[in-house]
Amino acid sequence: MEAADLEKHKHNNTRMEVFARLAKLEAANADLAKSLATLQWNLEQVELKEVNHEELRRKISDAHQANVEMTRKEIEEPT
Repeated sequence: MEAADLEKHKHNNTRMEVFARLAKLEAANADLAKSLATLQWNLEQVELKEVNHEELRRKISDAHQANVEMTRKEIEEPT
């Protein structure tokens, strides 16, 4: 009977160790998921800023082109 009790005790200890490891892995997984979500949000913010930057660059270019065309017309057709 003693051998059976010893095996049960070892088995219970092993189970407890596994549960402790599992808890650590789950906590690490939660931390990684949070970090991933933060990084994805940051990436989205960078992408939005890039889109806005390109839109402003296009507007500036369009305004510059319109100014060049208006200046050209003034030179060609003085009033």
